[in-house]
Amino acid sequence: MKANDYEPTKRLNGTSVSRFHYRFLTVFKKPRIVNERPVVEFVTPAHVPVFLSELPMRVHADLDLQELGFEETWSLVILLQLLKKNCWKDIEPIKLSDYSVSTAGVPPEALFDPTKLHLVIEVSQ
Repeated sequence: MKANDYEPTKRLNGTSVSRFHYRFLTVFKKPRIVNERPVVEFVTPAHVPVFLSELPMRVHADLDLQELGFEETWSLVILLQLLKKNCWKDIEPIKLSDYSVSTAGVPPEALFDPTKLHLVIEVSQ
């Protein structure tokens, strides 16, 4: 974990996206919408933002194997398990909290720029 470990979310071309440990761009094609907002959960202890998603329960990986180093290889397995366990679970609307996204005080190197991430996992494609 980085000293300042920011795990952001963003709307991008009609989808919801997040970053997994500064290595993977995770694109949620069909996020579950409640009160006109996608439902996101910050999974602990990995503190990864995961959007609850609609079916199908499928993922698609777009990876250049030359860019996939040792850390990315074992991170991919962890990411897939986090998605499998968390994206398609049921949640009661009464348990939902509102959220806001802020970039105030975030150091430049931690800002979320999806164009810099070339290892892509698409959820509910």
